[in-house]
Amino acid sequence: MGSIVCFALFLGAVGVCLAEGWQLMWAIWAGIAVFAVLGLARHVPVRVMAAGAWRQGRKMCSVIDIYLLIGAITALWRSAGTIGFFIYHGLQIITPQMFLLVAFLLTSFISYALGTSFGVVGTVGVILMALARSGGVDAAVTAGTIIAGAYFGDRCSPASSSAALVAAATGTALERNLRRMHRTGWLPYLVSLAAYAALSVTHPLTMVDSGVLDQLSGTFSLSWWTAIPALLILILPLCKVPIRPTMAVSALTALLVTVFAQGRALLPTLRDAVLGYLPAPGALHDVLSGGGMMSMVSATIMAVSAGLYAGLLGGMGVLNGAAHLAQRLARRAGRFPACAAISVVCPGSAL
Repeated sequence: MGSIVCFALFLGAVGVCLAEGWQLMWAIWAGIAVFAVLGLARHVPVRVMAAGAWRQGRKMCSVIDIYLLIGAITALWRSAGTIGFFIYHGLQIITPQMFLLVAFLLTSFISYALGTSFGVVGTVGVILMALARSGGVDAAVTAGTIIAGAYFGDRCSPASSSAALVAAATGTALERNLRRMHRTGWLPYLVSLAAYAALSVTHPLTMVDSGVLDQLSGTFSLSWWTAIPALLILILPLCKVPIRPTMAVSALTALLVTVFAQGRALLPTLRDAVLGYLPAPGALHDVLSGGGMMSMVSATIMAVSAGLYAGLLGGMGVLNGAAHLAQRLARRAGRFPACAAISVVCPGSAL
């Protein structure tokens, strides 16, 4: 009964955070606090609870460097013109009957290279939505297309923070997880391509606004050099280079491209890598601003806090009953149906 009350308090804290717009890590720490009190009431030694929490929290600490590298890359790719390069050339191939298909391909490619859904939605997604509104394409259909493409790379990219977090939480190898996702993901991706190709025909773009292209070409030098940081993310993992060195090389290359191809000074570029990219005022200022290591601090704290919370519950044995039920379901129905069913009932378990 005490566990149910604690879970109810935790879910209440989640609801308050969502309603007030607060960081969810406050709800997680509230959950840690109430279950720690429950553990003390059940005479669970503090040492046992702390050891259980740290056992899982330590796993989450292993992805801190990946999170910081992602923050640096998202800023440096902006300043190097890498994101602008793919947006510019992607928009150039748009025809009225191919808008949604190109939008899906463009967002899925950039999300795979960048490893983030939010970074894609906040940059190329904003531009594509503006084109859809001006061209008379249904906004809901366009938004669905953008989100579908953005989440493709967010899950299976070598630079994905979500993939790294899942690997750390489950104690599995990131590269092996990615290979399995690639083997099982090609068929639904092809089905999605066919669906968005059909939607492109039924939702054509009535006009193409070339103003975005002019703004991008006026802001950046969009030579092929600017594509190198993204190509490294795609090519080096195929050459068996581990993800951390791959991301570091991509970030360093983007820094060099920013300095030598875009003509930005070194110190402001280093500041961008830490605090986020701030372009000159203009039409694309709000779209291309962002990134930086500091932008990943809250996500890092959230990941470590979630690890501590899960470890505390595991150390107290709170989830033993649910774990046995999940194992029985997996033996009877198979791992995938069991995982799908548990994820529906408890969405947080999908992580």
